[in-house]
Amino acid sequence: ETGEILQGPGAFVLVYQRLVGAFPDIRITVEDCFGAGDRVVARWSGSMRHTGNGLGIEPTGAPLQLSGITIVRFANGQVVESWDQWDKLGMFKQIEAATAKSAGA
Repeated sequence: ETGEILQGPGAFVLVYQRLVGAFPDIRITVEDCFGAGDRVVARWSGSMRHTGNGLGIEPTGAPLQLSGITIVRFANGQVVESWDQWDKLGMFKQIEAATAKSAGA
């Protein structure tokens, strides 16, 4: 799967709003960061609690831990492209586990 292709700042803002809507306390830590030429790579980890419905899923209160890698390309001092790879399935499994636990399963 190649994932969803977003174009332009407006598309990025919508994704950002959904994530912050679901995880208002999200904290991202950059674990490694290096670059070459016009690109920078960051390996990151995130911690958050699912307390909002920005994903269209009722809040579970579940604590989540995620990790990922982002590559950013710059031109004229601005970000012009980026690629993200992170464990979306793992995120949903953590939310699902919290839902099952609260339902007594």
